[in-house]
Amino acid sequence: MEILFEWAQEEPYRITSDVELESSRLVEGHASFAAVPHIDATLARMKDHYEIEGNISTKVMIPCARCLEPFELPISHPLHLVLLPRPSYPGFVELELNDDDLDTSFYSEEKVVLEDLVSEQINLALPMRPLCSPDCKGLCLTCGTDLNRGSCTCR
Repeated sequence: MEILFEWAQEEPYRITSDVELESSRLVEGHASFAAVPHIDATLARMKDHYEIEGNISTKVMIPCARCLEPFELPISHPLHLVLLPRPSYPGFVELELNDDDLDTSFYSEEKVVLEDLVSEQINLALPMRPLCSPDCKGLCLTCGTDLNRGSCTCR
């Protein structure tokens, strides 16, 4: 689904939609969507750029980094994105990024592809080491027994 910038020329444009995404868009290879991602946001025109402000929510089935058991991870990710026109530099220019630049994206066409935006933001919201619970005991390093389900006889 495409959101055209012209829809926000006069006043902010409200984006409220379920976004059908394939699980292959998740960076974690063994993860899958347990709920259809939903975006509730506003596209607003500023003086020289556009901004999207809102929230993305979904549920993802993802394996625990300690015990490898899949668990349902709810995601509610606040969204603040500054959209600037892609600069037309004649050559390669190296820039140093600061914290404010992490919420910045560039566009070359006057639109936002909702599926691309939502999948990018969900991937950014995924934890580096997802845990089924903070006190997950993981697997025995010797025999592989799930220590959450019982103990093993290894030393």
